Amino acid sequence: MPLDRNTVIAGPAIITFDSYTYYTEGDIIVELSRETWKPKTSIYGELTSRAKSQPVTKITFTPVGALESSAKYITRYSPSDIGTFIFSGSDKPVAIKGKDGKVSTWQAGAVTKQPVLRLSTQRTCWGPMEISCINANSTDLTSGSGQNVISSVAFSDTSFNSSLVTSTPYLAALGSLSAPFNAIYTEDGFEIEQQATTVPQHIDNYGTINWRITEVAATVKFIPANCDIADLHTLFQLQGANAVLPGQDVASLNNNLVITGGVTPTALTVTLNSVGPEKTTERYSLTELRAGEVILYAKKTVSAGVLSSLLTVAIA
Repeated sequence: MPLDRNTVIAGPAIITFDSYTYYTEGDIIVELSRETWKPKTSIYGELTSRAKSQPVTKITFTPVGALESSAKYITRYSPSDIGTFIFSGSDKPVAIKGKDGKVSTWQAGAVTKQPVLRLSTQRTCWGPMEISCINANSTDLTSGSGQNVISSVAFSDTSFNSSLVTSTPYLAALGSLSAPFNAIYTEDGFEIEQQATTVPQHIDNYGTINWRITEVAATVKFIPANCDIADLHTLFQLQGANAVLPGQDVASLNNNLVITGGVTPTALTVTLNSVGPEKTTERYSLTELRAGEVILYAKKTVSAGVLSSLLTVAIA
């Protein structure tokens, strides 16, 4: 049978979700998976797999490095969301809109992995992110459109703004400390991560119907370029009057780390609240800086019974 070349489909796409449009650096990967289990017999062994849950679809991609609304990327969740579900009663569709006009719309989506914010002159600002999709709310699992709808609409989006794709120098200041902590330079920039840990909610007739947020944590990683060994020890609170003793709060000094860089309209200020040292490294090498990777985490604080934000992102 001869091949019709028009039946071979390929090409890029964008994603629209929760009033946002995501252009990507590379491929969009859509993975459909189903939880299964296998009945066992002593004489025949395992029988064929049986479905344990409705299918879960994961959409993974790396957003193009446009510096825009932090809620679109890294501040969607905060500590105050602990105990809540990521899917609400109102479905948020996820549409993958191909440049060829083919549109695949998943009926109910939620962000299950927020991207790392990368602040560097050597790369763009967002790491990989993930959106998970399940069956539409209050919709029978046998519905022909409960999970996905395929349509054809001519590609027409014009929202991409290349001037927002930035790669600029950044500096950090730790509280009101003096040099070198009032202007921390890095070898290859800062990586800020705020991730929500979730656990699935299972219902016997449906399987996984939601995920509950059980933890939200924020960290920053960097390799300082203007710190000597004594500075690293000070940062880590290794010894002396500010040494962290057994049983004490590691972030006892309550210093905010403020990272700044760029110019309007992409001037950026990221503040991690009350950071504490988690890790520091010294390297004795022919080719590497003496200071290795430093990891600081943001401390949770409670105000009027409400957990405060771990980080803020301001763009001006």
